[in-house]
Amino acid sequence: MVMVMVVMVLTSCLKL
Repeated sequence: MVMVMVVMVLTSCLKL
């Protein structure tokens, strides 16, 4: 699902 991808990208940005 698109939402899953969005969440993964957001979490990746937060980790940086």
